[in-house]
Amino acid sequence: MSISTTPAAGSESDSNTVPTAPSKWVPPEERPPTEAEEAQARKQSLEEGNRTEIAYDSEGKVYDPRQLSYRQRQRYAKLDKHNRDNHWKNRDDIDDIGGDYDRQLKLKTTQGISSQLGLSEFHTQVVVDRIFEIDGQRFGQRTEAVAFCLCAVVINEDARDRYDSEKVYHPARGDANNDSQYVRMETELIEAFDPITKSRLQSIYSKLTQGTPPTKLDKETSRFVADNSVVQRNSSFAPDYALPQSSGDQ
Repeated sequence: MSISTTPAAGSESDSNTVPTAPSKWVPPEERPPTEAEEAQARKQSLEEGNRTEIAYDSEGKVYDPRQLSYRQRQRYAKLDKHNRDNHWKNRDDIDDIGGDYDRQLKLKTTQGISSQLGLSEFHTQVVVDRIFEIDGQRFGQRTEAVAFCLCAVVINEDARDRYDSEKVYHPARGDANNDSQYVRMETELIEAFDPITKSRLQSIYSKLTQGTPPTKLDKETSRFVADNSVVQRNSSFAPDYALPQSSGDQ
C-alpha cells in the first residue's frame, strides 16, 4: 500500500505551485492622486472661523494704506479675498457665485480706476454701463486696460461735446500732452500687468472709438448694474400727463 505525503515547505515541489498575484495597492506618496483624493484636497471650507481679514485698507498707528502703490493694493486685495475663503473655482455653486464674483470684480476695478482718475459719479456710471455691455471674453483684453481706456473715451467725449476742447488723454500722444493723472495711471497699469503695454492701450482705445466691440448683456448683468448704480436712472421731472389737470371751470 502506497502512502502519499505532502511535500515540506521549501522543497523542490514548491517550484510547481502557481505564484500569487502581487498586490495592486501602492502607497499614496508613490502614485498620482485619484480624482476622489484631488476633489477632497481641493474642497474649500466655508466655516466663518477660517476667514481672516488682512485689513490692508484700514489705517493703523504705523500704517497708512494711502502710501500703497496701485500694484500693491491689487496684490493685497487678492490675498484678502483668498484669506476670506472666497476662492471660487472649487465651490459647488460655482455657476452662481462665480458669475457674481466676476461682476463684482469688474465693477470694483472700474470704480477704483475711475476714482484714481478723478471722474465724477456720473462719468463713472457711464463707464460702468459701457464696460458691462462689452463681451469681455470675446474682446480678449484685461478689464483694467479696458476700464482705463473707457474712462479716457468718456471724458474726451464730454470735453468735445460740452466744452469744445481737446482730448484730455490719448494713448498715442506723448506724456507732456496728456493729463498727469492719466499718465500716472497708465504707468502703474503697464508696470503692474505684463499684457498691458502702450501699444496695447492704443489698440484698445481705437477699438472702443472706431470699431465695434463685441457686446453681451444678459438680464442678470443688467439687473446687477442697475442695483449698483450710483446715479439717478430716471428723470426727476413729471411728464405732462402726471401733472394736475384743469377741470375746465373758470
